[in-house]
Order: sequence, then C-alpha cells, then structure tokens
Amino acid sequence: MMDADVLIIGAGPAGSAAALEVDRAGLSAVIVDEQLEAGGQVYRSPRVQDSQSPGHRLRQELDGSGVVRRFGHRVWTVEREKTGSGFRIWTVHGGRSHETRAKALIVATGAIERNVPFPGWTLPGVSGLAAATVLLKAQNLLPGSRTVVAGAGPLLYLVATSILRSGGTVAALVDATPLRRWVSPVLMGNPALLAKGALWWIQLQRASVPIYRGWAVKSATGGSRLSAVELAPLDAFHHTSETIDADSLCIGYGLRPSTEYARLLRADCIFRAGEGWGVDVDNAQRTSLPGLYACGDGARIMGVADAPHSGRRAAQSALKDLGVAVRPVRPSGKISGGTRRRFAAHMNRISKIPDILYDAMPDATIVCRCEGVRRETIDAAITDGARTLADVKSETRCGMGSCGGRQCLESVAALLSDQTEVDLPQLGVPRPRPPLRPVTIGELVGTFDYADLPTPRPSPL
Repeated sequence: MMDADVLIIGAGPAGSAAALEVDRAGLSAVIVDEQLEAGGQVYRSPRVQDSQSPGHRLRQELDGSGVVRRFGHRVWTVEREKTGSGFRIWTVHGGRSHETRAKALIVATGAIERNVPFPGWTLPGVSGLAAATVLLKAQNLLPGSRTVVAGAGPLLYLVATSILRSGGTVAALVDATPLRRWVSPVLMGNPALLAKGALWWIQLQRASVPIYRGWAVKSATGGSRLSAVELAPLDAFHHTSETIDADSLCIGYGLRPSTEYARLLRADCIFRAGEGWGVDVDNAQRTSLPGLYACGDGARIMGVADAPHSGRRAAQSALKDLGVAVRPVRPSGKISGGTRRRFAAHMNRISKIPDILYDAMPDATIVCRCEGVRRETIDAAITDGARTLADVKSETRCGMGSCGGRQCLESVAALLSDQTEVDLPQLGVPRPRPPLRPVTIGELVGTFDYADLPTPRPSPL
C-alpha cells in the first residue's frame, strides 16, 4: 500500500512548490527534509522571524495545506518498487528507520558547495560560504572575529556584507574572478541585480575592506585553529604571495547539483560546463526513469528565482502521468525563463574553480578529509594505472568516508582528468552506495529482543 501519491525529497523553494502543487490538485503529498523546517538553504528560518520574508510565507503556506511534512528525517536510501511502478525511501528519525512509499518521486535536493583542497583547509576556523550563511542567518553568529572571505561568485559578496552588518570584521575579500568577467549584458539589463551589487560594493567600501581581484587562497596556517591566510595572484601564483592574519576563512566556488538519489536510482545524468554533473531532465522536469522527476538546483544550477517554477513543472508532470488533468504552469515574476537561464549560466561561469589551484596543489594536501587521503596517494594510484574514479576509490579509499565523496570526488576527477588527458565528461560519475547519509546500526535495526526474532518451525523428522 502506498503512503502517498507523490513523495518529495527536499523542502526548499523547489520541493515546497512541488508539494503545494500536488496538494492543490487533490492528490496526497509527503515532503521529507533533514532540516526541522521548510525553506532549504536559501530560505532557512532566521533566528529573528520576518513575517514578510519569502521563507516565512512559504512555511505558512505549507502549514495551511494538506501536505504531510516529515521534517527532521534523514533519507539514507531510495529504490524503485520491484514492479517498476512506484518508489520507496528509508529515513532515520527518532532513533529508528522509517519506510515511505509513493507512486511518484520528486527529487529536490538542492546544491552542494564547490571547493578545492589547499594546505590547511581542514583547520578549525575554515568553512564554506554556505556554512557561514547558516551561522549568520539562522544563529546570528559570526564565523570569527576577523574573517577572510574568498572564492568566486555572488555568495562571496553576500557573506562579506552579512558579516559587516552583524558587526564583524572582514580582513579581506578575495575574488578569483577579475572584474571584466563580471560584466555581462545579462547583468546590465537587470537593474535590480545591478542595484543589489552596487549596495554590496558601497558597504564594502565604507568598511574599507581590502579587495583582491584575480587572487585566490594559497594556504591556511595555524596551530589548534586558523591564524593566517596566504593569498596569491592567479597570474603569478607560484612567484608571489601575501599573508593576512585571520581567525576564520569562509571560502567557496559556486555550486553543483546534489544528484546522489537520482544516481542511486540509475537515472541519466549530464555534465554541464561550470556546474559539473546534474540530472538529465526534459523541459517538464522528467528524468529518464518513469515516475521520477528532478527540480531546483538538484537538477541543474538555476538559482532561487527559478526553483519554484521548476518545482511546479515537476509536480504538474507527475500529476499528468498519474492521470490528473492540470493547467499548464504559467510563468510568474518580472524575469523571463530565458533571462533566468542566461543569468544562471553567467553566474556558473564566473564561479569556476581556476585550473591553477589544482595544478599548484602540493603533494601533502589532504584531498579526502574523511579518509585522510593526500594528493600524493592519488597521484601514485594514477601512475600505477588507475583510470577511473572507481579505480582511484578502490586503490585509495578516497570517497569511502561519511560524506560519500560529496567533498572530494570533484577534485579527484580534476586531478585524474589532467594526468590522463581524459575529458571530465568521459570520466563519468560513479553510482553511490547506501547509506547515502551517516546512520547508526541502532537506527537501522531499532529496538528488539530475541522474542521478536522470527523463528522457523522445526523440520519434521
């Protein structure tokens, strides 16, 4: 027996929009998310509630709907029904595992922050830009008393100005993207985006924040925690550098889709320049598997402006395939779908990780932080004949840790591609293995004693 007509993994803007669309059509919807509230990363519930914020309105709409919300549930595996019709997922919540079944599955799992390993990136005090937004938005906490904000893309400036507004000090803003690459007709034709960027710029200038354009982090140093950050210009990375005292470093290079659930189900994925592997979907958010749909940044990086639209498209496709008559999704908002796509493509280009950061990575740099695998170990495996990501994983355990390769496999792929001269799309993307998220044996088996174990009847003599 199915628990719902449509099951949605992820309660961000895309997943929530999909669940509400299913509910409005009169079908049953279950939405599952590891967080305790809806909103995802971008609409994460702040410590001080703002009744006018999009996230607050989204949570209110879900509260007033018939959508069954299972928050605080961590999805650790998913599979198709043996009949090929329907899906089932397993989550952990309250110390035990739960099974949920549905006729259709919508995956709206959002994005993963992109980064590149460097000496010292595992030090306490070093975090991603996305983690910094969680501290600032949800907990009203500063990442440190003196912070270097580094990487590429718009999140760089959002984090820096958020630190300033919270009373913190930005020791430096290090943008790997030269100013000329920021300039685009997409930005020039969008006054709202230009105004937001100008406001960020004014705030940084008023605070006298040093801005390093075309520079990147070379290393981080410290004892029990970060104490200094070494920077270098990308056009002279090996020859010159500058050191800045800081007790925190927030760094990131854009986003890539979180595709583990779709890959586990063997849905087709596609490599897109600037964002890596995403789920291959058609214009209606259908994947290569009947009954499986992907939307939001979990399908491809399009940003928050497009997320609700793609969520509604996915829901309407699921409804149609279940035999429900629906009205077409009407575009809403002042920005057209084509403009959103062009803007997202431009943001992905300027957030690209510079190739020299992989080339200049020292041998002793830890690449897989879960298993403590260094670059020299990966290079040795490639020299010994490893030609695929699975080969490197088998030889080094890189990707076998608790993150399941989410933090390291992109870097391994870059190193492997460079040394074997095989293009990244040709390397493919490995199929993940459950559990997709860390779980304990106790959560999986639950509480029982020997009397609960089924005992077969004795065989006749």
